[in-house]
Amino acid sequence: MLGGGPSGAATGPPPLPADLPPLLERFERGEAPALFCYTAPDTGQLQAAASMPASFGKLLYVLREPHAAASGNGSSAAASVCNTARSAASGTQHSAPASAPLAVGYLDGGRSTLAQLQELLAGCYLPHLHAAAAGSWPETLAQDWAAGAQAYASALTEAVHAAHGKTALFVPLEELGEAGTAARRRELVQRLEVQLLRWTQQIRDLLDRHGSREAAGGDAGPAGEVAFWRGRTADLGGLRDQLEGERLGRVLRVLEAAQSPHLPAFQALRGSIAAEAEQAASNLAFLQELEGPCAALEAAPPTGLATVLPPVLDVLRGVWALAPHYSSPDQMTGLLRQVSNAVVARCRACLDLRAILEGRQLGDVVARLEECCSAAAAWRAAYGDAAARASAALPSRPWAFDSAAIFAHVEAFVQRCRDLQELCAAQQQFGCGPALAGVLSGAEAAEVARALSEVQAAFAQQMAR
Repeated sequence: MLGGGPSGAATGPPPLPADLPPLLERFERGEAPALFCYTAPDTGQLQAAASMPASFGKLLYVLREPHAAASGNGSSAAASVCNTARSAASGTQHSAPASAPLAVGYLDGGRSTLAQLQELLAGCYLPHLHAAAAGSWPETLAQDWAAGAQAYASALTEAVHAAHGKTALFVPLEELGEAGTAARRRELVQRLEVQLLRWTQQIRDLLDRHGSREAAGGDAGPAGEVAFWRGRTADLGGLRDQLEGERLGRVLRVLEAAQSPHLPAFQALRGSIAAEAEQAASNLAFLQELEGPCAALEAAPPTGLATVLPPVLDVLRGVWALAPHYSSPDQMTGLLRQVSNAVVARCRACLDLRAILEGRQLGDVVARLEECCSAAAAWRAAYGDAAARASAALPSRPWAFDSAAIFAHVEAFVQRCRDLQELCAAQQQFGCGPALAGVLSGAEAAEVARALSEVQAAFAQQMAR
């Protein structure tokens, strides 16, 4: 039920707005085509209007079907809706009949703007404007409206679902009727072919996204690969369900009856989706075993990496030996490279670059840098041991991967650690301040102190850059 103020404390049904009873009566008599009940975004107060409000917190709208408003067949349904609104104020229950010739929808203003727009377009405007266009609009205007509305609704649907990493196929809302009859409507077939080409491009884009999984994972380590395949499995599975839906099937039957030249390419991609969905589900089943070891890897300090890396490699050996669709050297090289990324990420987490540049706690910093170098060596050793065991267990498919590609990031990081160790040593030598002046003696002590001060000042200038 709509209602409830900003405090969220439910103290009973909200009071009816003063203008609601007259609106209910007008709607019940058929004088108003729509009824909007909504909560104000600032106060949460329940309000009512005969037109769409500019802003709202939550909104319930009831629209008469055009044919029902014209014939009066919607009066009983409208009365039921009005009784529901009246009884809502007293806390009683009332249900409208399922066969009511009314369009009812609900919007939540707290959700994303695009999602709200899509729901409003699909539930409120498109059905009624399509019905009006089919009934009384000039033919040319109706055709132009249908083409423009379909293109806009399709682009909006794609954008809303793409924000969540999903692929959604917009199915036109037009009444198609019998396939053979619809196939003789040239303008309709053209609009459906435009939508078919859009579906074809969407599916191709999804299939091409297969090669970008490592980039999607970034420095997240092998957990990023698991997340990629979980999302891909859900996306492909959802798309497969859409392709098997009845509404989309009706569109395809019309285009088949019209002998559309674009249909064979779409049907070929449709078959590819089923195969890709099966492969994604298989890959996820094997790779999700990494989640436990990866959680330990992502929480381990550099000194603990030697302990948590072998379980990760054990799972990877199982994937290499058993996964039917994740068995190419390139795939495993990419996955092992993500383990290297995770090792580097854990080492970077323990380093304070600002402390290094400011020369604070240099002794501890040097120790942390040495731990990072040791962790990188431990990762190389663990990989070498796992490769030897994998090759011994499965001589026909040894771990003969590109080591340079796997450890390139790690080697670059170790080199940076060595550079920082040299920087720390230079700070310890040249950043000791005026303390040296106290240990200098002799006739040239003042000159030596001045020279040292100049060297220290030059070093400080270089560090400040």
